[in-house]
Parts: sequence; structure tokens; C-alpha cells
Amino acid sequence: PIQTIRSIEVSNDKAIDKYTLRSSVPISSGRFGSIYIGTADNVVQLAIKRVSKAKAMDFRAAHRIANEVAMLHRIPMSQRHEGIVYYEDVMMTRSELIFVMDLG
Repeated sequence: PIQTIRSIEVSNDKAIDKYTLRSSVPISSGRFGSIYIGTADNVVQLAIKRVSKAKAMDFRAAHRIANEVAMLHRIPMSQRHEGIVYYEDVMMTRSELIFVMDLG
């Protein structure tokens, strides 16, 4: 389960930590960032949302998000609601917050 936001360095546009983007073209874009299809271990498909920190939030907001993510992960799988998106991972670079979510 997620405990906090992990700080990482992104060296290229196709690999983000242990995740690989299937394409550099987003499946959706919004005011603060874009969503891409990615994989973990080249098998599990995930949605990877890259959010510009400069456009979206300050330091306190990032920690509020981390707390919300940690709280959602404490809910047992058997009690999760289908209408709520659950984050698999949250990472931070110097310029972005990166959210990894189930694609289903």
C-alpha cells in the first residue's frame, strides 16, 4: 500500500520508475496534465497521469493528495466501491506529480 509520495528522477519519456509508457501520445489531456496507458512488468495495463506541479498545486496540496491516497489504500478490497478510482502508486519529480491507477 502507498504510504507517501515517492521522489523519483525520470530519465526519458517512455520509462517512469518501474512503469513503461506504451506511447508518448496521451489518451486524454486536461488543464493540469495528461493521461497515458502504461504497463508494469510489461503485463499489467495501467493509467498513468502526469500532472504539472507548477500548474496544479503547491507543496501542501501534494501532501493532502498523498494522505488521501494512503487513506484509500487502507480500505479492504472487499469494501471498495466501483465508482472510486484507487491509486496504485504516486511519485513526484521536480516538475510533476505522477499518479498510477488501475485502467479497468
